[in-house]
Amino acid sequence: MRDIIDAIPINGDSLKFIETVRNNFVFLEREYNFKCIKASPTFVRYESDNVFVNIYHDYDRLAYEISADIGCLNKSYELCRPYSIGFVMRMCSEEEADNYKLFVAKTPEAVKKGIEELVIIFKKYTKDLLKGDSTLFDRLQKKREEFIDNGIKKDYLSGVRSKVETAFNVRKFSEVVKLYESMIDDLTPVESKKLEYARKHCSSVSCLEK
Repeated sequence: MRDIIDAIPINGDSLKFIETVRNNFVFLEREYNFKCIKASPTFVRYESDNVFVNIYHDYDRLAYEISADIGCLNKSYELCRPYSIGFVMRMCSEEEADNYKLFVAKTPEAVKKGIEELVIIFKKYTKDLLKGDSTLFDRLQKKREEFIDNGIKKDYLSGVRSKVETAFNVRKFSEVVKLYESMIDDLTPVESKKLEYARKHCSSVSCLEK
């Protein structure tokens, strides 16, 4: 854990982001022994001995979104890559994560409201992570790996389906059969029927071997 290493005076923060974050996230310091180690009008970072928390206001890119993430300091997880609060929520409730939207704030009043709402969500979903529960961080890492694998698979299947559509349009049924069979475990009911249709129009061995 470090002391503050980089801070911008609060009077240089027109939307009072630093002040609002420090006032609302003070529970990190009081209850979990965190320290604020960096503060700017768009970014505040806290660290304990083994966990870090980042709070953002995306003012520079004019998105004005307030967000936060959390990560583990004493693990080699992708060089301490953080997990967004939305991702952490997904571990508990897919429905709530899907409905979660970043708060947009362009005024000091909106920043205050956005931070207050963020704190409620943060307290609800990160209590054990703030304590440095390594088991939960392991689960988050596995969940992230699943998302990456699923994304790669989704891109692959999308590419195959695009090729199938092209082959179907020019009635290259042997190509349709080969492509669909390469993703046989992921066919939709409609695609299964299209595969059977293609097989009927390409029933000879010579056709299937083209």
